[in-house]
Amino acid sequence: MYILSKYGLAFHLALLCAVSVFLASFPSGNSGVAAVLCLCAIAWEWAVVEPSVRLKETRSDARRRTLEEIAKDPVFWLLAASLAFSLVRWLNAGVEFVYSVRAARWAVEGPRWEGMPTAVDAASGARWFAIAVTLATAVPIARHALGAKARTAFSLCLAFIAGICGWVAVAFACAGSPIARDVALADMFSSPSYGVSFGLCALLGIAGAQSAAEYRWKAAPYTAGIGLSGCMACAAVFSPPQASYVLAGVLAVPAFYAMFRCGSSVSLVSLVRAFIVATVSAGAVFVALFSVPGAAAAKLEQSASKAAEMDAAAKAAVSGISSGLWKNGRDRWTGCGDGAFGVRAKEYVAGLQDGAERNRLWKPLPVDIERTRPAGFFAGFTLEHGIIGLMFLIAVAVVIAAEWCFRAVKAFAGYERKQEDPPAIMGFSSIAFVFPFALAAFVLCSRYGMMGECAALVPLALSCCISAGSFPKSKKKAAVKATYEEKEVSNG
Repeated sequence: MYILSKYGLAFHLALLCAVSVFLASFPSGNSGVAAVLCLCAIAWEWAVVEPSVRLKETRSDARRRTLEEIAKDPVFWLLAASLAFSLVRWLNAGVEFVYSVRAARWAVEGPRWEGMPTAVDAASGARWFAIAVTLATAVPIARHALGAKARTAFSLCLAFIAGICGWVAVAFACAGSPIARDVALADMFSSPSYGVSFGLCALLGIAGAQSAAEYRWKAAPYTAGIGLSGCMACAAVFSPPQASYVLAGVLAVPAFYAMFRCGSSVSLVSLVRAFIVATVSAGAVFVALFSVPGAAAAKLEQSASKAAEMDAAAKAAVSGISSGLWKNGRDRWTGCGDGAFGVRAKEYVAGLQDGAERNRLWKPLPVDIERTRPAGFFAGFTLEHGIIGLMFLIAVAVVIAAEWCFRAVKAFAGYERKQEDPPAIMGFSSIAFVFPFALAAFVLCSRYGMMGECAALVPLALSCCISAGSFPKSKKKAAVKATYEEKEVSNG
């Protein structure tokens, strides 16, 4: 009961985020949304009843502080507004390309409320609503209700649960599941990069495993081995090879840093364990690729020079369609609809009067052009979610990223190093430095698709919140040490 009281909220929040990412990546319909809503309700109840208790706080003081901080947090209200925006999109879903007998031509039909946010179908609207409600729940709780050890537990548990989900997805692909097989064999234009979300979860898992080693948590190496191997296997199988290379390069830096820190601040045995976990995780990538029929061959084919030329032509065609849709000016504020880019692209290309231009745009794309996805995340997000959706995204990103920068500058400026003390980069929790790597991976991978239909926003936002909270608030060096020892009385 003590462990449940101490780390129950962190584990449940990790469960919510991992399940939301998995269900958004592999559509589950309304049942998946119901599961996410139930987990969100339990998370709010747990955050109110069992928040982390700070030094010299009582349980009632912690509850009052948590509620007051969340109520005053502009990020919470921005996410609540975006949640209402997403609910309208779900209720107003329904966009399809049909033949109009009256007009004697093919045209887009729907949605029922013109000029309002929409989605291509109810499943797409439900998927984005699940992501929005997860963000509106997990971000405020992570910012205000988790203590130092609870942040470590959350990072480790998120990678562990996401890793299990990743192995389940790989098993589905091996068993011949149509959805999983199509995603594993698809390129960046015919399917979103679902694996990027799991790669970002692995980043948090690496830092959480290293921090857990410093806390001497004995189960941390086994938890990290299962979680990181599943996340990296899923990232390799369900992402274009270009995105996989980016993730491998970004993950390598914190992985080497974690091994170095384990060896210098914990023990050589901890270094060996970290090396074994890294080796097993890297080996899991090859096991997964060669276990899914045709996955390894598809990745090699997509990496070939001829495939690069075809990708360049397809990217030019998608960019031309995106530019034409934007210049057309339809629904710029609310967007063309979540997942509706392919339908709108078919309408735009079919409506071109210039036959040569129509063939230039149509030929490089898949035969089923309605499955086409935008070539880049930011362009696709702007087209599908409109200026209003982009404003919500920028506003939330600016607030939480600015807080991380402010806390980092304040922490480094207030760190007074003596001769026997480690440098500043070793004086703070490794979780504090996750956000820059997650942001770099997100921005670099954004060139290769929608990244799990925006599911990657969940681990990205959580990495920023957890990282910012891992810097000490006080400039005094004593507070720096107290933050990563036993700052909480009874809750992580």
